[in-house]
Amino acid sequence: MDTTNARIVMAGRRDASAYNRPDVYAPKKVHVAGDDQRAACDNDIILQERLVEAERIPPAVRCRRPGCANRWPEVTP
Repeated sequence: MDTTNARIVMAGRRDASAYNRPDVYAPKKVHVAGDDQRAACDNDIILQERLVEAERIPPAVRCRRPGCANRWPEVTP
């Protein structure tokens, strides 16, 4: 399989600093970063300094909302 032109999908957590009362207690899901560095499932900004390759994110913490769900790379054992 030729992966020379494959695009690396990046993922990260959303930046909640703009919210009046961000939920800082519950565990957060990880979202796929879109081309504009916003979460693929909504319009929230992703924390840029903490982006990682999406393949490294365990399936249990991946966002499953439309937008993110279909952009996660396949999990290979």
